[in-house]
Amino acid sequence: MSERNCRWTIIAVAIALYATSLFLPAVTFITHVPPDHAIGHVVTYPGWYLAGFGWIGTLFLKPAAMGWLANITFIAAIFCHAESRYERSMVLSAISIAIAVFFFWLSLSHPMPVLFSGIDDVMNQPKALLGFYCWVVSFAFFLFGSWMTKRKRMTNRI
Repeated sequence: MSERNCRWTIIAVAIALYATSLFLPAVTFITHVPPDHAIGHVVTYPGWYLAGFGWIGTLFLKPAAMGWLANITFIAAIFCHAESRYERSMVLSAISIAIAVFFFWLSLSHPMPVLFSGIDDVMNQPKALLGFYCWVVSFAFFLFGSWMTKRKRMTNRI
């Protein structure tokens, strides 16, 4: 397979993984209205909801919502990869993974208000579901694919 075909195949598979994550349940959590600590109900959000509305949390600088910024670095990684800038693509993919994992871990200790609930619900005890893992795997696949394409380019030069 030529470098060009390899490059576009990796982009297509990474985007397919990302798109798959949008249709899977991504996170589940328990809601409650502070200061009442009575347990609320369990809510599950699909990936498309978090991708579509996560940017609102970043506008208000909510720590748990900052994981949404991994989408921006992933898009930048795709453009770098398409332009054969594999080193940048690897760095941006690694940053995407770090942002996604760190800010999900941070959401465990910093509850975030639930958007559009009509009351002051707060997300508690979030748990990552299949959509979240598929989302992170799309970043990891892209990191691995960029590394493989760069390696293929270097072996072809020798």
